[in-house]
Amino acid sequence: MTPANAVRLRLAHDVYDAESLKEASEAYAQNISVSVLQAGADETEVMIEERICVAATVPGVVDEFLNYLLDTSIRKRYLASTTA
Repeated sequence: MTPANAVRLRLAHDVYDAESLKEASEAYAQNISVSVLQAGADETEVMIEERICVAATVPGVVDEFLNYLLDTSIRKRYLASTTA
Protein backbone atom coordinates (compact mmCIF):
# COMPACT_ATOMS: atom_id res chain seq x y z
CA MET A 1 0.00 0.00 0.00
CA THR A 2 1.26 3.46 -0.88
CA PRO A 3 1.21 6.08 1.92
CA ALA A 4 -1.00 9.16 1.41
CA ASN A 5 2.06 11.41 1.01
CA ALA A 6 3.69 9.17 -1.62
CA VAL A 7 3.41 8.33 -5.29
CA ARG A 8 4.53 5.23 -7.21
CA LEU A 9 5.90 5.76 -10.70
CA ARG A 10 7.51 3.74 -13.47
CA LEU A 11 10.38 5.63 -15.06
CA ALA A 12 11.35 4.54 -18.57
CA HIS A 13 15.11 4.24 -19.04
CA ASP A 14 14.99 5.82 -22.49
CA VAL A 15 13.92 9.04 -20.72
CA TYR A 16 15.23 8.73 -17.16
CA ASP A 17 18.62 7.13 -16.62
CA ALA A 18 19.70 5.61 -13.31
CA GLU A 19 22.54 8.09 -12.78
CA SER A 20 20.16 11.04 -13.11
CA LEU A 21 17.71 9.39 -10.71
CA LYS A 22 20.48 9.04 -8.13
CA GLU A 23 21.60 12.66 -8.62
CA ALA A 24 18.07 14.04 -8.36
CA SER A 25 17.31 11.90 -5.31
CA GLU A 26 20.40 13.25 -3.54
CA ALA A 27 19.55 16.84 -4.51
CA TYR A 28 16.04 16.53 -3.05
CA ALA A 29 16.91 14.31 -0.06
CA GLN A 30 15.82 16.96 2.47
CA ASN A 31 12.34 17.15 0.94
CA ILE A 32 11.55 13.64 -0.32
CA SER A 33 12.56 10.03 0.00
CA VAL A 34 12.97 8.00 -3.20
CA SER A 35 12.85 4.22 -2.95
CA VAL A 36 13.55 1.93 -5.90
CA LEU A 37 10.88 -0.75 -5.79
CA GLN A 38 11.94 -2.64 -8.90
CA ALA A 39 14.62 -2.08 -11.53
CA GLY A 40 14.29 -3.78 -14.88
CA ALA A 41 16.02 -3.57 -18.23
CA ASP A 42 13.62 -0.95 -19.61
CA GLU A 43 12.21 0.84 -16.58
CA THR A 44 12.57 1.46 -12.87
CA GLU A 45 9.61 1.58 -10.51
CA VAL A 46 10.04 4.03 -7.65
CA MET A 47 8.10 5.35 -4.71
CA ILE A 48 8.55 9.05 -4.03
CA GLU A 49 7.48 10.05 -0.55
CA GLU A 50 7.26 13.62 0.71
CA ARG A 51 8.76 14.07 4.12
CA ILE A 52 6.00 14.92 6.61
CA CYS A 53 7.61 18.18 7.73
CA VAL A 54 7.87 19.33 4.10
CA ALA A 55 4.51 18.22 2.73
CA ALA A 56 2.62 21.20 4.16
CA THR A 57 5.31 23.81 3.49
CA VAL A 58 6.58 22.94 -0.01
CA PRO A 59 3.62 22.31 -2.30
CA GLY A 60 4.50 20.57 -5.53
CA VAL A 61 7.85 19.21 -4.32
CA VAL A 62 7.30 15.91 -6.17
CA ASP A 63 6.59 17.82 -9.40
CA GLU A 64 9.73 19.89 -8.86
CA PHE A 65 11.74 16.70 -8.30
CA LEU A 66 10.41 15.13 -11.51
CA ASN A 67 11.22 18.29 -13.49
CA TYR A 68 14.74 18.29 -12.04
CA LEU A 69 15.12 14.60 -12.89
CA LEU A 70 13.97 15.20 -16.48
CA ASP A 71 16.27 18.20 -16.92
CA THR A 72 19.22 16.23 -15.54
CA SER A 73 18.51 13.27 -17.85
CA ILE A 74 18.19 15.50 -20.93
CA ARG A 75 21.37 17.43 -20.06
CA LYS A 76 23.37 14.20 -19.62
CA ARG A 77 22.14 12.82 -22.96
CA TYR A 78 22.88 16.09 -24.74
CA LEU A 79 26.40 16.31 -23.30
CA ALA A 80 27.04 12.67 -24.21
CA SER A 81 25.92 13.28 -27.79
CA THR A 82 28.11 16.36 -28.25
CA THR A 83 31.25 14.69 -26.94
CA ALA A 84 30.84 11.41 -28.83
